[in-house]
Amino acid sequence: MKQFTWGIIGPGKIANKFAIALTLVEGTSLGAVASRDIARAKSFAEAHNVPTIYDSYDQLAADPSIDAVYIATPHGYHAEHASLCLRHGKAVLCEKPMALSARQVGEMVDTARANNAFLMEAMWTRFLPLTEEITRQIADGQIGDLAISAPTSASPPPSTPPDASTTSASAAAPSSISASIPSSSVSIFSANPGRSPLPATSRQPAPTTPATPSSSLPKASSAVITSTLTCQTGLTAEIAGAHAAIHILSPWYRNDRFTIHKNNRDQAAGEPILIQLEPMINGFEYQIRETMNCVSTHLIESPKMSFDFSLLMARTMDTIRTQLGVKYPTE
Repeated sequence: MKQFTWGIIGPGKIANKFAIALTLVEGTSLGAVASRDIARAKSFAEAHNVPTIYDSYDQLAADPSIDAVYIATPHGYHAEHASLCLRHGKAVLCEKPMALSARQVGEMVDTARANNAFLMEAMWTRFLPLTEEITRQIADGQIGDLAISAPTSASPPPSTPPDASTTSASAAAPSSISASIPSSSVSIFSANPGRSPLPATSRQPAPTTPATPSSSLPKASSAVITSTLTCQTGLTAEIAGAHAAIHILSPWYRNDRFTIHKNNRDQAAGEPILIQLEPMINGFEYQIRETMNCVSTHLIESPKMSFDFSLLMARTMDTIRTQLGVKYPTE
């Protein structure tokens, strides 16, 4: 594989983590960074030895030395910035959530197809060794027909919660519902959620109260997803099937091990089976490798994080936002 040169639009906190992850992936380099705040771009470039700085996103998108662009601006601007790069034929890894709505995600997908350019949502947990191994265990029938998946996400509340009814496009309100939680559940089940009702207690105010959507899935399986900013809880996850259950300790999204607990109604259960995986260093390196592998084989979407999947997640989040009463001024 040839040297793969990345550009970054939006040099914020998450872009710092991405830049560090690039140093863990062989055959990559960070060639340029763009920000409308040139001082921020210069500071980022100094920290990560980036040779080229732009104060215009158009300039980075047009740079012929850049193979792929990581979009790390607030998600209210993802559609605009990703589409700009796609129209220049750049591969795009767009931070989650992909956009404000399913309509915008659909427009981004259309732009990728029209320009034969790679596009993928940066749902980094999908590519972790833990997710890959659990997916393999389920596909191999190790836990039997799935019954339930129950991940949780909880953090202390922000000092100044945004008003759900007047959230601006850049405030990222639905991110607090946590786009990665439903994504992880649905990617493991590999099925479309049939419904996502929310309890009445979660309707006001949307950004800080618990949201517990329940997605019905085939074969009587379901995903119960809890996300809240009102408190800190154990970030654990459980996936239960007819023959066994998989338990992931806290935090489930940054773990290199899990246990399998076999079901046996006729005798005492044996010791849980510990599955130890390679230690995680950063976490973003796996989605970087996926992007590079897809581009090198001339794909415009990842088989593991397809356009249909991102559209499914966007529609799910649209439904949750509607039920919570969250509406953007742009809608």
